[in-house]
Amino acid sequence: SGFARSSHSNSGRIAAQMDLQTMLNMRHVAPFRNMAHELLGQLSDTSDTLERWVKVQLMWCALESVFTGGDIAKQMPRETRKFVKVNKASECRNVVTCCADELLLNSL
Repeated sequence: SGFARSSHSNSGRIAAQMDLQTMLNMRHVAPFRNMAHELLGQLSDTSDTLERWVKVQLMWCALESVFTGGDIAKQMPRETRKFVKVNKASECRNVVTCCADELLLNSL
């Protein structure tokens, strides 16, 4: 189910963050310390953004049922067109890249 996948993904992100944090404390990582630090920051930012994104997605699903048919969509044609346009706008395929987008971060 979606909840199980979400929980698994969250544990995977946490594990990756913990692995990077552990690596940062090892003396052998010195040549890669800056890169590991950057990756840790990216994972942390991505995790935070995804948590917010899930909340927005839940609200969006409720709006989708309103604007995809029925009387409300007919009574509010301009808003329905805007919703349909925005609903088709996001085509980002790389979640880390998408989560680093400043416009997305500011709008969530």
